[in-house]
Amino acid sequence: MLHRRWQQRLSAKRWPEDPRLAIREAWCEALPLDDDRRLETHVWLASSITARSVSARQALGSINEGLDRLCANTIEVYTGRVGDASARTALRAFTDGLALNGIVDPERFTPSVVESSLDLYLDGLQRPDQ
Repeated sequence: MLHRRWQQRLSAKRWPEDPRLAIREAWCEALPLDDDRRLETHVWLASSITARSVSARQALGSINEGLDRLCANTIEVYTGRVGDASARTALRAFTDGLALNGIVDPERFTPSVVESSLDLYLDGLQRPDQ
């Protein structure tokens, strides 16, 4: 259900032509910035912690594969580096941390704090010529 809701939201979205803006918007869809996305993040986190069955792990696998692809695309578009596993892992850890804190400590990690933190991270990835 979580994966399906996310996919429906993404497919209905009108995406900017600038790939950096499109990637930023994709991250905003994956982070807990409103009630629907907070609920989805709660489900993702709870499922990640308690997944025991093969079907639960497979469902989470498709969500995590999508997030991993988003990390790879982000690194490629923002840095020009393809296949930089360390940068992908760092980005995934950062965005997972934003998601976790957005639901565990929403008073401090408000949507505006989450978005500005994402922007700061993405700005730090950009090549000097961008």
